[in-house]
Amino acid sequence: MIIFLLFLSILLVFSASPKCPHGFPLHFERKPTALNNYTKDWCIAVVEYEGMGNRDRARSICITINATLTMPENKEEFIAIAKHVQARNKSTPHAIDGEFTPRCKVEMYRNQEFNGTAEKGECNVHNHLFNFDDVNTDPTFILSHFTGGVPNARGSNYGTGHPTFQYVADCLVLENTKSPNYTAPIGVTDLAYCVGAASVKTYTGSLFDLKREISSVLCGKRPE
Repeated sequence: MIIFLLFLSILLVFSASPKCPHGFPLHFERKPTALNNYTKDWCIAVVEYEGMGNRDRARSICITINATLTMPENKEEFIAIAKHVQARNKSTPHAIDGEFTPRCKVEMYRNQEFNGTAEKGECNVHNHLFNFDDVNTDPTFILSHFTGGVPNARGSNYGTGHPTFQYVADCLVLENTKSPNYTAPIGVTDLAYCVGAASVKTYTGSLFDLKREISSVLCGKRPE
């Protein structure tokens, strides 16, 4: 009898469904692949906090709750996140994982005609254009649903007798989670400035506004 009860206990332990930690209401079952580090289950929270346009602040918020910057892996996950955002009236857009590599940003500064979609080398959007914190999420879906080109916002400051300083929107954000067309996401990925700066002043005295109000971030972690 004791052996039988022990056997049942072992079965219950191994058959129990993964449970997401407190504060992570979204649980996703995934197909394990090499691109998502063979992850079967993943938990996501949409965390609201001011200043999430600054990527280091957004990253710190996730680390504080023992999580990492993350993103939806497919259309179904995006729809679930959109429903969650709509039901709770959370702020949009959302900071998500992914920022241009320094090497590719240099290529953009050198080549004003740089096109991350048409680029043949490592800086193609589907190659190594981005660095990611989250090794448990396949970024293919996100990198296939941009709202515009890559990069889609850039500029420079210059003046007579002074060097030219360039800047480019370099961090990924998730859009359209409150759109009525969210059930058929076409453009859900956009770019914002990682620094989250309010503006950049030129030598002529004009201001270029770089700020984008981003007050929420997607954090992810494995279930308990």
